[in-house]
Amino acid sequence: MFLNNLTAGKAFIMGLILTFVYYLAFFDDGSKLTAQITSQNQQISEIEKKIVEKKKEIQAFETFKQAKTELGARFDQLIKYIPEDFNSNEETRILVREARASGANIVEIKKNSSAGQTFKFYEEILVDVKLEGNYSQIILFLSNLTKQDKVIAIQKMEMKSKRDGVSADSTIIFSAVFVGYKQTQSSNKGEKG
Repeated sequence: MFLNNLTAGKAFIMGLILTFVYYLAFFDDGSKLTAQITSQNQQISEIEKKIVEKKKEIQAFETFKQAKTELGARFDQLIKYIPEDFNSNEETRILVREARASGANIVEIKKNSSAGQTFKFYEEILVDVKLEGNYSQIILFLSNLTKQDKVIAIQKMEMKSKRDGVSADSTIIFSAVFVGYKQTQSSNKGEKG
C-alpha cells in the first residue's frame, strides 16, 4: 500500500535519506583501520626489538656455556674465587684480618662511596683502606691477600712516607681502593638454567 503511493521523487528522497543515514552510521573511510594498523605495526616493532635483545642474551649465555664446557675444571676453579654471596662486609673482614696479621696499624677501612661497576657475569665491590706501618708490614699485608680464596685486586694505591727521610723502619702511609668481585644474579641463573 505504501509502495503503491511511492513516486519516483519520493523514492529518490528516501534513497538519499537512507544513504545519508548509512553514511553517518556505517561508512568508514579507513582512518580507523589505518590507525589500528599503525598501532599494530608499532607493537610488532617493539616485540621484534625484544626478540632481538633476548636472542643476544641467549647468544651470550650460549657463548658463556660453551666457554665453561671448553674450560671445564679450570673454569670451575676460577669461578670459586668469585663467589655469589661476597659483599663489602666480608671483604672488609678479610682486609682487617690481614692488616692485623701483618702488624700494620689500621687507620681507616670503609666501603667506598662510589659503587663498583656491574658487568654481565660479575660486579665489583669497592673498599677504601688506609694503613700505617713499615714497608715490610705493608708488603706482608699485600702478600697475605694473594693467599685468599677470593679475588681481591687493587684499583688504585698510594704509598708515602710519614716523615721526611727514608730508612728501613720508616712509617709508611698506605692508601688503596680494593676491588672484590662477586657473581651477578644473571650469571647465577645462567649457570643453573
